[in-house]
Formats: sequence, C-alpha cells, structure tokens
Amino acid sequence: MKAQRVALCGLAILWLAACGASDERYVYSGQVLDVRGRPLPGVEVRLCRSCWGWQKGVPVMDKLSCSTPAVSGIDGRYRLRFGFSKGFIKASRAGWRLTRDEAQVAGTEKRFRMTDVLTRPWPQKAGCASGETDRACFCRLGLPEALPVDLTFEGTRLRLYPLLGVSANRARLAASGSLGPLEALAKDMRLTDFGGRAVEGFAVVASGCGGSVHVLEAPWEDGMLNGAVEWALPTLSARLPLKIWRLPQEGP
Repeated sequence: MKAQRVALCGLAILWLAACGASDERYVYSGQVLDVRGRPLPGVEVRLCRSCWGWQKGVPVMDKLSCSTPAVSGIDGRYRLRFGFSKGFIKASRAGWRLTRDEAQVAGTEKRFRMTDVLTRPWPQKAGCASGETDRACFCRLGLPEALPVDLTFEGTRLRLYPLLGVSANRARLAASGSLGPLEALAKDMRLTDFGGRAVEGFAVVASGCGGSVHVLEAPWEDGMLNGAVEWALPTLSARLPLKIWRLPQEGP
C-alpha cells in the first residue's frame, strides 16, 4: 500500500511538472467561423490542457494550462504556440459562444464555429443627453459596445468598429485611420442582409467621434435591411457581421 501511494504521488508530481511546461514548441493555426461558415474576426483563442492539482491532499485533475491567447484576424484566421501536442479550444468574444464542445485538438490546423448569442443588452436605458446630436449619442453610447477589428486597406492600417447605429434617417459606422483611405473605404463598402438587399452611399462626415475615429454615414429607413446584417468590403473580399444599435430616446 505504501509503495502504491509513493508511486501515485510520483505520478502526480510528474503530471504537475508537465502542466507547468511553457516552451510552447508546437505551432497551431486555424480559422474561426460563424454558424454560416463566414470568417469571424476579433475572437480570442487559446489552446488548453487539463492538469493535476491537489484537493484535500489528493491529486485531482482540476487545473488548466493554456497557451498565450491569439486574436483572429479579418479572415478569421489565428496562429498560436502551445507546449503540448494535444489540447482543447477555449475561445471568447463578447456576445458569442462556441457552437458545441470542441473535440480534442490533435493536429496543427483547427477550424471551429461560434454562435451569436448576444449575452447582454445594448445600453439603451441611459438615453441621449438633452440637446445631444444623434451622431454624438452614437459616439458616446454605441461605440464603446463595438469590438474593433484591424485591417489593411490600400496599404494603410485601419480600425473598424462593427456596430451599425441607426436613427430615423441615418445609418452610422465608425472607423479610425487616415482620412484618404477611409474615404476610399466608404466608397467601396456596402451593407448587406441575408436576403441580398444592400445599402450603399456611405461618406465620411466632417466631425467624427473625436481623435482619429471618424463616422461614416448613409441615408437610412427602417426596413431597408432585415435579419443578419454584414459590413461588406468587396476590395478585400471580406465581410464583418454587424450588431444593429438603435438610437435611444432623448434623456432628461
């Protein structure tokens, strides 16, 4: 019995040591998709492995050892290093979840899907300030809810905020970067829905959200787009899923 206890402790010590390995010698790459098979940017991806820990003096597998996170790009692809040849996916993005529990990863290429679940409401309750313009209200309340996506357009690095703010007659998006490439982006882009309808004619407005963040606006009417809406960038052959944020009523 004593020999068995010593052997068990020795095995647990070996497992604990292995879980602490940090050389991250294995390189993994893959792609994050939504349930329709479209690339999903801005997802924080980790590879993890269950490890031994101690509970009341007994070794139990209740710990996790995870890789340094990688964030998926505009094409949904990611690349990371991990210290083990096997593991499982942990992925996170606000308002999204893994479609199902992921199988053990045993190869260097891993694609997986996420489902839009919108886990929290948009901040409608605060309302716009008295006398505040629709554009200023969008910048103050809506923009902080967007998870930015970085991309290169016409050789220039831009940051897009995939949140569509709509009011009675205007649709608004926000992006940061040099004005020239942003104006070219506004002419190239369009909004599309699952039924194939599109909204075009965006322009960079004179006053944006402050700093380098500019607002892109186009005429809008309720019912122009229905269901899932995407920000289409034909020059890059890219599409970003959009949340729709409706302008809240004016506050006191």
